[in-house]
Amino acid sequence: MPTALTADSEFAQYCCELLAAIGPCHALRMFGGLGLRTADGLNVALVTDLGEGDTLWLKADAQARADFEAQGCAALHLMLMKGVPRSMGYTARRHPP
Repeated sequence: MPTALTADSEFAQYCCELLAAIGPCHALRMFGGLGLRTADGLNVALVTDLGEGDTLWLKADAQARADFEAQGCAALHLMLMKGVPRSMGYTARRHPP
């Protein structure tokens, strides 16, 4: 069963530490999970539990997404438009690859 993530959860704080190279970030509630946002307001990642445990989903442009997928990452498809799954531009390493 998915866990209820909070902005001060250990996993969210750990993810912010992982992203420290881009500057300080903080977690806030977003899409039933958490959004990770930089100090200047840029959303860079999501943290969610979609039934497979807490997962860090990185925001990626087309080139980065292709690079991530070549390394075994999967795209996050949440939004349905006219019954068709749509990518939200986030990718994550699935368990196991």
